[in-house]
Amino acid sequence: MSFSYARGQINPVVNYYYDAGARQRFSAWHVVIGFMFLAAAMTIYFAKMVTSNLQLVSAAESPTYSLRTPTPTPAVVAPISTAPDTNNLQTEIDAWIRAHKGVDWAVSVEKLDGGLSASVNPDQVFSLASIYKLFLLQPLAQKIPSSQWSTTKIESKTYASCVDAMLRVSDNACAEAIGASLGWTKAQNYLRSLGYGKPTFLADTTTGTVNETAALLKNLYQSEGFDELTRTSALQAMLAPKKTEGIRHGCDGCTVYNKIGDLAGYHNDAAIIEKNGKAYSVVIFSKTGSWEQIAELTKIISAHF
Repeated sequence: MSFSYARGQINPVVNYYYDAGARQRFSAWHVVIGFMFLAAAMTIYFAKMVTSNLQLVSAAESPTYSLRTPTPTPAVVAPISTAPDTNNLQTEIDAWIRAHKGVDWAVSVEKLDGGLSASVNPDQVFSLASIYKLFLLQPLAQKIPSSQWSTTKIESKTYASCVDAMLRVSDNACAEAIGASLGWTKAQNYLRSLGYGKPTFLADTTTGTVNETAALLKNLYQSEGFDELTRTSALQAMLAPKKTEGIRHGCDGCTVYNKIGDLAGYHNDAAIIEKNGKAYSVVIFSKTGSWEQIAELTKIISAHF
């Protein structure tokens, strides 16, 4: 079979095959292009799926952090102190004295290891009444050692029993017998040598101050100038409750070692007080005051212990 070509045309048979081949090639390109688009779409789809799964896994594994403003740490508040306020003790005593006019008062308060003290008329001379019996202890121990008191007689009793009686129940006969045996003037002079300048022993009256009474009580309690037997004998007798007194009745929860004086309108109470593991001297003298008033004032004072 021969083909002939003419300028500007193609043999009809050849033209037919040419057109058919072109159509076939055109259809193949459509298939290829369509496949490429499909592959690209599937690639994008799977890529999105993988990315989405990765994000879900990351979100599940990562901790969640809050961007809220943190709550501020509360300020540290100091605990409320339950310790008694001792700064206004003097003010309270002064106010109480002013409210009880018509009575002469003398007051001495001291914590024995320091840190608390208050006073009213501490050096004013009052009648000691039976408080003077405390001042006989050191002159007696100087003349007759306390180790001999239980075996040495004074009238019908021993010195030991007389000391106990004059401090426990304020026995006047024993105190007067001891004073006479010592010599009142000699006893007074001995006290002066120890530094007690105010106590005075006269025929019918003994006088002194709350300040020096408080000093004697402190020395007795701390064994300053007192031997241990004198100290323990005296404190044991003073521990006993009295028929009439004020300080013990006004001091709740206290151990009270006291000596009272009651004479011609003078009501005096002198004590060593133990409370909350601490020791205090409290001496209250009054002229025309009452035991109830002394107890009332003691209640105010002991609230600071």
